[in-house]
Amino acid sequence: MEAYEGRVSQRGQITIPATLRARFGLTLGVRVRFVLESDGINVQHAKSRLYEGFGAAKTHNYSEGWAAVHQEFEEFVAEDAITRGQRYAMTRY
Repeated sequence: MEAYEGRVSQRGQITIPATLRARFGLTLGVRVRFVLESDGINVQHAKSRLYEGFGAAKTHNYSEGWAAVHQEFEEFVAEDAITRGQRYAMTRY
């Protein structure tokens, strides 16, 4: 088993040795979790808060696929642009 040492600062911050930071991808701003175990503390990557609710919302099941949905959206936007353009042309004169 490999062993490393760090130092606890006056403010309670822990210095993680550079070897471990590089090995486990602990870069500036990465969140970590401290898991209490019977024989010590286990430091782990914390899950992103963004992913905590992942899967909570139900998605629509479009049987026609996204290509058809995208096409319908493009047609709607085109029709809206034409309508707005006609309104602009009529009010301009």
